[in-house]
Order: sequence, then C-alpha cells, then structure tokens
Amino acid sequence: MDTRKADGYLHNIFSIEEVITLGLLLSLQMKIQGYDESILSHKKTESVEAFKYLQKANQWIEEHMALKDKLNTAKLDSATKYALLAVSIDPLYADAHNTMGVVFEEMGYFTDAVSEYQTAVLGKDSTWYLPYFNMGNVYYKLGFKEKAYDNFKKSTELYPRYAEGYYAMGVMQHNDENFNEAKIHYNSAVKLNPNHTLALINLGEISFIEEKIDEAIIFFQKAIDSEPSYSEVYYKLAIMYALKADLETAKYLIEKAISINNNIKYVIELNKINDALLSE
Repeated sequence: MDTRKADGYLHNIFSIEEVITLGLLLSLQMKIQGYDESILSHKKTESVEAFKYLQKANQWIEEHMALKDKLNTAKLDSATKYALLAVSIDPLYADAHNTMGVVFEEMGYFTDAVSEYQTAVLGKDSTWYLPYFNMGNVYYKLGFKEKAYDNFKKSTELYPRYAEGYYAMGVMQHNDENFNEAKIHYNSAVKLNPNHTLALINLGEISFIEEKIDEAIIFFQKAIDSEPSYSEVYYKLAIMYALKADLETAKYLIEKAISINNNIKYVIELNKINDALLSE
C-alpha cells in the first residue's frame, strides 16, 4: 500500500490508508460527528484542523448528490473512493479527476468523464498526456472524430513515447481507409512497443488488403509471438498460408486456434482446408 500523505488539507495528517477509509465512510454518507472519536483520536493535536476538513468534505458530498448517486451505482475500489475524497480536498487534484473520469467513462457517463479529464489537465498545467488520451477515447465513442484525433495527437505531442496514442490515431485512419497514414501510426506504436499485438495485427490486415501476403504473414507471426494465446491471429495467419496453397501449415494454425477457442468460424475454415487437402 502506498504510504504517501494525501494532498490538500490532510497533508501530513492522514496516510493513504486513512484517506481510503474516510472515502468509504463519506461515500456512504455516514455522520461526521463520530469521526474525531473513531479515526482522529490518536492525532488530537491536529484533530481541529482535520475536523474542519471533514466538515468541508461532507458539505461537498451533500452539494454533489447526483455525482454521489452515480458513483454509488458502480463497484468502487479503494482508488476511486480515494479519488472522490481527494477531489473534495483539492478541486484541481489532477490524478483524482483522471481516476473519476475513467470511472464515469466505464459507467457510460461520457459528459461527466470529459469534464473530469478536462479538470485533470488544468491540475497539471496542461502538460499531462493521459487525460488527453482518455478524452480522445470518449470523443471517439461519441462519434466526434476530429476531437478524438486531436486529443490522441496531443497525448503523443506531450509524451512522444506513448505508443497507445499512435495506435489510437492509426485505428482512426484505418477505419477511414487512409491506410498509408494508418501504417505510419501503427509503425510508430510498434517502434515504441515491439510487442504491441493489436498494432501488429492491424499492420497485417492492411498488408492483406494491399495483397502483400508475405508481409502480412510476417506481421501476424510477430503478433503471435507477442501474444501466443490470441486465437484470432492464428486464424488470420492460417488464411494467409491457405492463400499461398500451404494447406498443411494452414491446417496446423487453424487447429491451434480451435485449441484456444472452439469458434464455429474456425471449425468451418478447418473443414474447408481438410476438403482441399483431400482433393489434392
């Protein structure tokens, strides 16, 4: 457990463990009157200042009932409870806002998520790449492609070694069939993370579209090397070998895919390959 002290009014008063406990109590709207006896008793000299903070935190919870109700519908882990409390301490606590943005995004409250990510950026003097990437994800889900792309791009400008930012831009270009641009971004992601399985798969798919079968095989094989339990890649690679008339290798790969996931699509392809082998 992280033993750093919490920021804001609780600096040097509570440990993270205590803040998590308080976050749980506040999220359940327990009465504030008992806190000084139950939690602060071993820190009498600072209890007055801490009690003032607790009053402020409780008031914040009361003023944000809609927010509390949304959070209560989720299965909150300790980090989220801490984030909720940290925001009540410091309205510009960036890490807390980013965490809350992730929670809202997972719950489908996209407007709230964007608001939290935007506040997180303010708390880091606009130099933190992650909230921009997260905003890009939300905008993409909402269909705001230009805003999504701009935020993904911003994340890579702030942190040029952020592979996921390049991958996300590649996906957007890929979906719009801008294959050359997509390849540039995917290759950037792979350069930063040679085991980026999804980027390798997508590079293989573009190579297939461009009828570069040998190149596609190389990318799909690298994807398997990076993630040996991903059945779909074995299937894609099997198709490539079938196109090259290497049916034995194709059969081996399809059987491997089926051993991982008994997908009917794989079974159908295996039957086609077996029929082709019998006809030879």
